[in-house]
Amino acid sequence: MIEHPNYSIVSSSSLIHNIAKKKFKHEKTADILLNADVMAEFYIPRYIEKCYGTGAFVKKAEAEKIINSSNYKAKIKQEMNAMLNCCMQTRNLSKVRLIFKERFEPLLKRFNNLGISPVTINSRNNYNRFENPLYYITECNANTNKYAPSITEVLCMQKW
Repeated sequence: MIEHPNYSIVSSSSLIHNIAKKKFKHEKTADILLNADVMAEFYIPRYIEKCYGTGAFVKKAEAEKIINSSNYKAKIKQEMNAMLNCCMQTRNLSKVRLIFKERFEPLLKRFNNLGISPVTINSRNNYNRFENPLYYITECNANTNKYAPSITEVLCMQKW
């Protein structure tokens, strides 16, 4: 809790507080709030990877072409194409996870190795490819983007 004569801030999530204590050694709510960006950079990519994998989103035909031209054995290619079709039909990777059970994680890793996600773009869409959200977070994030100005540069650009 952060206390001030006019206000107080209390961490409402014991889960966040416990994670902050164990992983980041933050005891106080103020430390948690001041380091929320660091904790988010650590945890958000893990959740995105579980939701979408790490590969780019492409149209189904392109994904099939990439899978079929890979060096994987025929049985693996068949399973990957089945997972692709299942994902296309259900439009929900959580349901695909339930259908494929223990085969889901190994197949998702193979999709990641090929640089594609089992989640595909609708064939009528004008775009052929969308990068994974992880790409935008790691490569285009203002905190890490080499093209983004630093806080010092921003302050120097401001007119005082």
